[in-house]
Amino acid sequence: MKVFFTLISTILISTLVTAQTEIPVINSSIENTTPFYQNKRNGDKWSLEGFWFNENSTQSKFDAANSGLAPGEGIDDSQAVKSKVINGNGAASEVTLVFGDNDISSYGPGIYTFTFHVKALKPVSSRPFWIVLNTLDRDKKVVSAPEVTTVDNGGTVSWRGLENGYLSQSITVKIADNTEGKNIKYLRLQIQHAIFTNTYWFDNFKLTKE
Repeated sequence: MKVFFTLISTILISTLVTAQTEIPVINSSIENTTPFYQNKRNGDKWSLEGFWFNENSTQSKFDAANSGLAPGEGIDDSQAVKSKVINGNGAASEVTLVFGDNDISSYGPGIYTFTFHVKALKPVSSRPFWIVLNTLDRDKKVVSAPEVTTVDNGGTVSWRGLENGYLSQSITVKIADNTEGKNIKYLRLQIQHAIFTNTYWFDNFKLTKE
């Protein structure tokens, strides 16, 4: 009987320790139908509700005319964010989908994981994404080590079979108890994806905290 109660206690403690809190994020399932537009308040970057695209190339690698909202292309035929990359040459950061900024000021220190799903038009021969999760203070300035540790540098990326349907991707950061006055307010997800010439669809963004 004592062994039984010890086992039950261990299970309960383990469950509590690993319990996750889901944090609401704007337009997580791409349900907003506001058309793709260039945001004059953000350097004319191509934008959707909660998202924008960054380009880091002298020759554009982002085909904006054939990107944006993609009704019927999401999970269960829902809506997705579409990104068409042209002339990809191995530099992931030349086209980046940014999602944010997501307010976590009410949740405090802990382990935060962003997950999302992606599919591709064509097969890829290697890892196509580099994922970054920025931790920002109230002034939108980056707070980094030692206050923040990225658990999986570049993210945890699944790429074999992307052409067959949506695969889950993620990145995890640990925010320390003592931030030395650098109070982290926002998380900003960045998905760099210009390595290959391809078309990608993004859906189901989720933020959790342990």
